[in-house]
Amino acid sequence: MDEGVLSIRWDTGFMDIRLDSFFPCEQARFKKLLKVIDLDLEHSDTLKDTLKVYFQQRIPALKEKRKKLAVDLSNAKQAVADVERLVKSRKKPVGVYLTKAELEQAKEDLKAAKALRVKVDREFRTATSSIPKLEKLLEIINKNIGGT
Repeated sequence: MDEGVLSIRWDTGFMDIRLDSFFPCEQARFKKLLKVIDLDLEHSDTLKDTLKVYFQQRIPALKEKRKKLAVDLSNAKQAVADVERLVKSRKKPVGVYLTKAELEQAKEDLKAAKALRVKVDREFRTATSSIPKLEKLLEIINKNIGGT
């Protein structure tokens, strides 16, 4: 099995799931996946264990990523504030006026800083919202493994 791909085989077909693309997913979709996994009679326990391990590894990794992104987001917000102040005042921090070229460069830097802030904010929000979803899916798989 490829790393990050869950291969499910049954009598009349097969399914390959890319874990990073598929998860986190809605609970109803996950329960459907568990039913499909149960069709692979020979490997269903192994596949469920693989999912359990994936969730157990992914959750702490996302928590670490979220911590790093929080710092990056703070830095990005500060960079935007600094460059905005520069553009609005049209002065360097020491009080010297910007040249026309420096002002144009500052405007470009502001645009790039805002784009970076939006990107990091989106990643932070995604990581933050994915953690409880994955924890819930881990809970479901634990009940499913214990219940079979």
